[in-house]
Amino acid sequence: MLGSITLGQVDIEAYRLVVATTSLVIVATLWIVFDRTNFGARLRAAVDNPSMAEATGINVRYLFSVTFALSAGLAAFGGAIGSSMFPLEPFYPFRYLVLVMMVVVLSGRGNIKAATVVSIVIGISETGVRLLLPEVGSFLIYLVLIALVVWRPEGLFAGNEAT
Repeated sequence: MLGSITLGQVDIEAYRLVVATTSLVIVATLWIVFDRTNFGARLRAAVDNPSMAEATGINVRYLFSVTFALSAGLAAFGGAIGSSMFPLEPFYPFRYLVLVMMVVVLSGRGNIKAATVVSIVIGISETGVRLLLPEVGSFLIYLVLIALVVWRPEGLFAGNEAT
């Protein structure tokens, strides 16, 4: 998909819009599956207390295997659609690992909405800081991370684990 779309005074590549839209659809679907279906209820129960979930008849090993397969498939899909924007190289995973870990730390435990919000905020702020202050861009995001972890060590959305 070549070409660009003009939104106001900004030209955005059409492919980036397709990737962003696809990502939003996937996040919404995952939220619905995890929050509103029997599969999600079983998965939450198995994560919170595996032995009790087994006692109620949930096959925890199978459930975790299906979840792992789903996550591996989504990782592969993400790599496939993102490879044209972020070219593959030997140290590709390490380049973005710190940003991914920031999302995990700041999201808190088991909160897909928080992970979505935090990842969008980190992505926009990290990109904005690098564009506006290139000489301190990378360093500033780490200072913000340290301050946030000291302020809220359990995650920014702690207490909302059920959502």
